[in-house]
Order: sequence, then C-alpha cells, then structure tokens
Amino acid sequence: MYKKNGLTWTKALGAVATTWWVAASAYANEPIPSKTIRIVVPSAAGGSLDVSTRLLAQKMSERLGRPVIVDNRPGGDSILGVRVVKDSLADGYTLLAHTSTLTSMPALSSIRASTC
Repeated sequence: MYKKNGLTWTKALGAVATTWWVAASAYANEPIPSKTIRIVVPSAAGGSLDVSTRLLAQKMSERLGRPVIVDNRPGGDSILGVRVVKDSLADGYTLLAHTSTLTSMPALSSIRASTC
C-alpha cells in the first residue's frame, strides 16, 4: 500500500466517503442515499486514479446498499470531467475524484492570474 506522510490510500478514500456521508446527510430529509451516486474521474480508464476510485466505489456500494458508478470523462487536461461535476445538480450525488495535479489546470492558472 502506498504511504506518504503516514497516510495510506485506504484511509484517504475512507475519509472521502465519510465526508460525503456527512455532507449528504445534512442536505436531505429523505434517507441517504436515495439514488445512484456518480463519481466522475477526469482521466482515462485504467489509470491509478480510475483504479483507486473503482475500489472506493465498490466499497461504498456495498456499505451504502446503493449503486455507485464511476464515470470516466477524460479530455481537456481534466477540464471536461470537472465541468460535468460543476454543471451537475448540487445534491451530493455527483462527486469528483481528482489528484493534486488538477491544481495546475490552465483554467485555474488563468483565474489566479486575473485576480492578482
């Protein structure tokens, strides 16, 4: 298992799932989850982000008793996948899996440059 600064991928993915659960519970009066959860991966299938997200989705589905799908949206240096999540309904059922390399996206660089 890959470790960096004492944090394993399993613990990190568990933290993501827990964060989702708490945020989604605060939103609704209905039982959570009440529909399919979609995790958008802004990269091609088969990469390390895709594989780790699919492992997380499988565990989430088993634990929550609801389908969790992984939706790969590669292209545009991750912008296409990010845009799908940005334009989706803000109900907590569409999540974005990403890596720290997303912070170097051209769109974010242009925003930072324009605000300086």
